[in-house]
Amino acid sequence: MNEAEFRAAAEQGGFEIPAARSKAANVFNDTHSHDDDVFLFIIAGEIVIELDSARHVCGPGDVIMVAGGAPHTERVSADGVSYLSTRRAARS
Repeated sequence: MNEAEFRAAAEQGGFEIPAARSKAANVFNDTHSHDDDVFLFIIAGEIVIELDSARHVCGPGDVIMVAGGAPHTERVSADGVSYLSTRRAARS
């Protein structure tokens, strides 16, 4: 997926306007969850998200959606990660 496709999918899915974000190299966020659904598009670098007993290795061009309330971890690669992030109220 490219950035334009991600932005279109976010809009169609009822997400907020995506914002550019980044995380420093080697950051680890232990098990946590978000109140809202989160939709990410990876621009550069890599992040590993463990969600629902699956390991998702996300690099440039990859997208992932984490449902609100879903416990997950995040581990950033040695190069850090840059991404677009957007949220919407969690759907039940």
